[in-house]
This record gives sequence, structure tokens and C-alpha cells, in this order.
Amino acid sequence: MESGTFYNENKANQLRRIKLAAVVFVTFLLQSNQYIFPRITDAPFMLLVPLIVSIGMFEKERWGMFFGLFAGVLMDAFSAESLCFHSIALTCIGFFSGLLITGIFRNCMKTFFLISAVSLFIYNTVYFLMFYFIYFSLFLLHSQVAFHLLSIHFFVLSNCVRAESTVPN
Repeated sequence: MESGTFYNENKANQLRRIKLAAVVFVTFLLQSNQYIFPRITDAPFMLLVPLIVSIGMFEKERWGMFFGLFAGVLMDAFSAESLCFHSIALTCIGFFSGLLITGIFRNCMKTFFLISAVSLFIYNTVYFLMFYFIYFSLFLLHSQVAFHLLSIHFFVLSNCVRAESTVPN
């Protein structure tokens, strides 16, 4: 076993990460419950993205990626349109927030707000493009094709019936 795995760490780090997993789970429950926080213009609160950013900032890349995956799997398991989008997006957010803190930025509040704002913007933009724009376009294309196929089918059938009724016996 390599050094630095979960089993070789001290008890304080293990306990801290178990507590973080519990915080992620409770935050997921708060985010997914629509009756706790009022929804303004039917927009849900995104509590997990800033939480994953903060975990990635303080626990670095690997654990930020792990907790992002955990939160994403929770969101994918209980969402109607999943396609593993939440898992992939939150894993990347946790990894890149830890990577940015390790290599480029300092670990401070300004950095947290900057990374959280950029992550939320990218997350919601990609979500909108994937689930609203592309799905709506495909649905619109599918409904247009179905409409034209049905109208052609109806036209051919009505002409066949009309042709049969005009044929002398």
C-alpha cells in the first residue's frame, strides 16, 4: 500500500474526512429539499459547489476530487436528468480548486469567492447548454420530423382513400 492512503493516515485526518463526508451529505439534503429555502424564480440554491470548492482548497486535489465525486454521485442518484453530469462536473471542480490553490493562488477568502463564482458560472452554463438548449433542440427537431412524417403519411393515406373512392367498379 502506498503512503498517504486513507489507511496509513492518522486518526485526526480520518475523523476530519468522515466529518466532511457527513457535511457533504447534510448539505446535499439541504440543497435537494425544496421546502427549507424559498426558491426565487424557481431557481434552486447551489450549496454543494461552494462546499466542494472549499474542500478542494483545504484538502488539496485528491480529496477535493473525491468529495466532488461523492457529492456528484449523490446529485446524480436523485436527479431526473443525470447522465453523470453532476459527478463529472463536481469532480473537476474539486480537483481544479485544489490544483489552483496548490500552484497559483493563496488560500484566502477572496480566492474562495473567485473560484466559487467562476465554478458556479461554468457549472450552470454547461448545465443549461446540455439540458435545456441541446435537449430542447433535439426535442424540437424530433417533434418537427414527427409532425412532417405524420402529415406526409396522412396526405398519402387520404389520397389513396380518395383515389379508391373515385375508381369505377
